[in-house]
Formats: sequence, C-alpha cells, structure tokens
Amino acid sequence: MREAAEQAGLGDIQHGFQEGRFAHAVAQALGLSGLSLELARLKELLAGLSPADARRLEAYLDRRLQDLADMIKSLVRGELQRQDVTRGDRQRLQALAEKSFYYLSEEEIRRMQEAVTKLAQRLRNVVSIRRKRARRGKFDSSDTMRKNLQYGGVPFRIIFDRKRKEKPQVMVLCDVSDSVRNVSRFMLQFVYSLQDLYSKVRSFIFVAEVGEITRLFQERDINDAIQAALHGDVINVYAHSDFGRAFKAFHRDFLPAVNKRTTVIILGDGRNNYNLPHDWVLKDVQQRAKQVVWLNPENKMTWGFGDSEMDRYAPYCTLVEECRNLNQLYHVIDRLVAV
Repeated sequence: MREAAEQAGLGDIQHGFQEGRFAHAVAQALGLSGLSLELARLKELLAGLSPADARRLEAYLDRRLQDLADMIKSLVRGELQRQDVTRGDRQRLQALAEKSFYYLSEEEIRRMQEAVTKLAQRLRNVVSIRRKRARRGKFDSSDTMRKNLQYGGVPFRIIFDRKRKEKPQVMVLCDVSDSVRNVSRFMLQFVYSLQDLYSKVRSFIFVAEVGEITRLFQERDINDAIQAALHGDVINVYAHSDFGRAFKAFHRDFLPAVNKRTTVIILGDGRNNYNLPHDWVLKDVQQRAKQVVWLNPENKMTWGFGDSEMDRYAPYCTLVEECRNLNQLYHVIDRLVAV
C-alpha cells in the first residue's frame, strides 16, 4: 500500500476534492482493476458449489474488495490531513517569523526556540563548508604558472594557496533588562549553540553591571544556563538600564581579551535612562576588534529619540541592524557569515 501511494504521488495531495483522483491512482498502482477481473472469473468457477456456499463466498470476496477500497480511501484521507498539518505548521511558523519578539506568548516562545536551533544548525553548516574550502585552498594562478615554466606553461602541477586561517573569536554582550528579555533569551540560546564553531566564545549579560556567563554555558544544560542568566543568578537583572556603566566595567575587566580575531556582538535597545553613555568604550573596542556588531530589537524609527543613545553608539560599530523578529535575525546571521 505504501509503495502504491508513492507511485501515485500521494504526497502531492493538497485539497479535499483531490481525494477521489488520488484514491483511483493508488488503486491503479495496486493493480485493483486486474484484481476485479480475476475475482469475476473466480466467481464463474463457483458454479460447482451449492447455491448457499457460492453466495457466502461471493459475499466474502465482495466484502474484502470493499475493505481494500476503504483502506485506500483512509490512506488518502490520512495523507491529506498530514499535509494540512504540515502546511499549517509552515504557515504558522512563517507568521511567527514576522512577529516581534516582544509580543510572543509562552507557546510561541517554545516554537521559536525550535526555529532558533534550526538557525544555529544552518550557520553551523555554512561555516563548516567554508572551512573545508579554506583547508583545500584557493587556486593560485601566478604560482601555478611559475611552477610549470619547465613544461612550457602547461599546468601539470596545480598550486593552491593554503594560507592558515585561524578560528575567529566571538564575544557577545546581551542586555537582559525587562524591555529586551525575550530577545535575549533567543540570542543566548543561539550563542550556546555556536560554542563549538569558534576557537573561543565568551558570553556576557548586563543591565547596569556586566557579568560573564561563559562558564555557565559550558557547565550547564542550555535551559538551566539561560534560566540562571535571566533570573538574577549572575547580576542584578532588575536594576535600571545603564549601558555606559556596564560598558565601563567591560572596558576595565575584559578589554585586553579583545583582539583582531574577535567579533564583538552587542544586543540591546541602547536606552540608557539618561545616564552617561561612555561611547568612548565602543571606540576603544572597535580599534582592537575585527568587527563590532550591534543588534537592536527596537524599530529603527525610534533610535536616537528619548533616552536612546544609538546615534552615539552606531558610529563605532561595523554593522548596526534592527533585530525584532526571526526573519530579521536570519538576515543578520546571513550578513555575519558573509563578512
């Protein structure tokens, strides 16, 4: 039955009005028309039986044939229902991908966590492919020509440029204040999933003070680690946001760890409660780092208004992106991989 369904292309069914057509196609693949003819011939051979026995056998064969037809209909209807569920899940995920992180329900948060895990796997695959290509090296045309002069320029020996590329380092600073906590949850999950891709991943959270959670991620299950990070086990997450104060502490305690292999990723809305922004810290970080990336979960139209310091911080970032939903996160990750 499964083989017949595959031959009939049952997986392509999309609408209820197609049930009859696909049921007929499955029956044809099973050879049901030939079976009906064989059963008809068998009935003709029953003439030697008593009328009562012949009727009972005919009734049995008709019932079994009808059972087979019902099994085919049930198979087709079941596949249609599965397709509806799959299509519905896909549509709901597409709608969810456009929904702001701010407004997710608990159920949507659970579904989004699955999506972020898939995003991490996607980046993992891309980085793996790039590293394989890097190990193989790029075709070096000038060196190939030089090495093959003895053969009249015919490239018998192909030379590849195999420059050793060091694994990049990543430092992530996540604002975990109330206003961006949902976004931080997904970003921390994403960072947790990437730890084996880079030579070193160091993770920090901040509100008014900054705390490192790298060891937390290394020693605990992902859910326990994020729970501890977001519920005050490392820093006071209920304080009023003070980006400037947190940046100064980072500069004092962790700036020496930033070097030309380091990508620094900051996640936060840049709303500083009218405290001193200390944007000079970002300037120093930018001068030492490979790149500085800022992901802001607020609408870009609000940046620089009220207590937002994005107009002061943005000049010292290599990339500044609005990141309010899953689609925007996908876009940002694609940009990071391309760099």
